[in-house]
Amino acid sequence: MTTNQPVSEDSGTTAVDAGGVSVESGVDRGDAATAPVYRQRCYRCYRPVQLCFCDVIPDINNKIDVLIIQDRREHFHAFNTARIVDAALSRSQLVVGRQEELIKRTLPLKPGAGVLFPGPEAKLISELAPEERPEQLVVLDGTWHHAKQLFRKLPPLQNLPRYRIDPEQPGNYRIRKEPNEKALSTIEATVEAMRALEPETEGWDELINAFTIMIDRQIAHPKSQYGVRFNTKRFGTPFNIPSAIVHRFDDLIVAYGESAAVHWRESCRSEEAVNARRAPVFWVARKMGTGEVFCCAIKSKTTGCVEVDGDWKVGEDLQRHLELEPSHFADALSHEQFRIRWQAFVGAESTIAVYNQSSLEMLRYVDADFSPSIILKCIDLETGRRNGSLKKMIDYHGLVPAPPEAPGRAGRRLAGAVELVHYFKSIVDSFNEDSKAANTDEA
Repeated sequence: MTTNQPVSEDSGTTAVDAGGVSVESGVDRGDAATAPVYRQRCYRCYRPVQLCFCDVIPDINNKIDVLIIQDRREHFHAFNTARIVDAALSRSQLVVGRQEELIKRTLPLKPGAGVLFPGPEAKLISELAPEERPEQLVVLDGTWHHAKQLFRKLPPLQNLPRYRIDPEQPGNYRIRKEPNEKALSTIEATVEAMRALEPETEGWDELINAFTIMIDRQIAHPKSQYGVRFNTKRFGTPFNIPSAIVHRFDDLIVAYGESAAVHWRESCRSEEAVNARRAPVFWVARKMGTGEVFCCAIKSKTTGCVEVDGDWKVGEDLQRHLELEPSHFADALSHEQFRIRWQAFVGAESTIAVYNQSSLEMLRYVDADFSPSIILKCIDLETGRRNGSLKKMIDYHGLVPAPPEAPGRAGRRLAGAVELVHYFKSIVDSFNEDSKAANTDEA
């Protein structure tokens, strides 16, 4: 275990006192005659000495090795929790580096290693049989965006068994923003996993208590007068993520439309084929601010759809393609009825988010294009990479959509688009938080 000694934080000039302890000087820029003030940090927990909580970090004799692979950008964050895990566990190793450096390194993976990373094929770690449990648990430390990049860019990790956790309650990381209510800090996720793997090992509650004490002391501590940086940044959005996702998230409506295009090849340009692709037959949407869901069938006179004695009939082939039942079309709306209901749902302040252009064309086909819109497929997170289908984009980023709130294929795709919007929002939140951490002394 590492002893508790102070080290300077690089937010002013650094000096060494007579005892060999690094200290930090912060000078009031408003008065050149003001004498420097000195502050010390504990290099074990990396908090100012007056906020050090090393005395409550337990010693845990874990049996399963833990390997933490940390993005370099996270290493010196004042509230990073991986260093707490590494300090507490007797069998742990912390590997730190930039992603391009880590790619070239040989990771210290052991036989029987598995990685804690969510995904469709990830096994719930609490349900593993004793013989299925890993001998080494790999944990990725960084923002959610950085962790996904680490997993994607480090091929050895992709060959490991994947495990996931299913926390019963939201995380307690009240001083950093998480991408969603199920997201946990590195320390919380590690404890959740290790508690399932080693329920008999003592110290897990004490480790979470140390994390809670760090948060409580920071919240109770007034903002330091020292080390304030003056080159403040104006925070914006990384990549080309639309500002509507960042600044007007609660006014965002994610939508998805189904047409009868299954009957036609994409290359077919006949009038009937074009109408089949543009005429909506089923429409779903969700308000990001309230969670309210819109769902209806639409009477579009197109291939596979016909009105018989006032009843709207949809062909069996189209029903199977849409994964819907006849009952879903029983109360289908005319174009005019749809426009009225859709306009009432959208209101005056909303922005519509769709995955691709075809859903917008459906709205225009029935004259229901009332609001500004954004196309999620056009958001480029990686230069030079073309986004494919919604499913491919979801799988590529390792996202796990929530259970569908609307029926059929449309409901499943809406859930995917909603998860994608949450992901984009989390990237911006992490970007802005990292920018603040780099420009503001958070102590």
